Amino acid sequence: MYESVLADGPAFYSQLLTFAALLLAGGFWIKVYFRSGRRRVLEVVLVPAALWFVFGTLDILTTAKGVYGNPFMERNVVARFMFAEFGFFGPALATLVWITLWALVSLTFDWGSKALPAGFRDFTQLMMFYSLAVGHLFAFGSWMGWQSGEWTLVHPFLSFMDDALGVPYLHYVFWGCFFAAVHGVLLFLCSRRMCL
Repeated sequence: MYESVLADGPAFYSQLLTFAALLLAGGFWIKVYFRSGRRRVLEVVLVPAALWFVFGTLDILTTAKGVYGNPFMERNVVARFMFAEFGFFGPALATLVWITLWALVSLTFDWGSKALPAGFRDFTQLMMFYSLAVGHLFAFGSWMGWQSGEWTLVHPFLSFMDDALGVPYLHYVFWGCFFAAVHGVLLFLCSRRMCL
């Protein structure tokens, strides 16, 4: 459990490298979206993608601090492998892989789902990016020791969902669907000039 995100010594430099990798990957994929004519996808997912950036940054920087010298503190098997194999560079490489993976999933879904209604495509993209944002918020919270207050009321329910259905991290998708629905309702209300 940590009280701050930033580390000292070599772990701090690993965090700096990781942040640079995050900015590089994000900038690269934004450019790819624009050049491939997928600007509309970026417009649709702007809010959840911004939340993913904020919470994902906090999560990976805290993770880089937590796993430095002890990669087995990480629950994600692929990330743990990268931290163990690549040491100092592991968090930066994991960041590049993670952002590339989800950018490709988003682009592939958009490219392959043209026959589906636009509302369904938009909801799916929103759900995916909100799920990522919520997952990183919860992961960051686990590093920061958020085990009190409202967190203790929500976490058992979420764990029950995962255990009951046998699907790990399913609660992130639940919250992604919830926030995507709220997002859609707010857009609908604003399009009808019902919002302030």
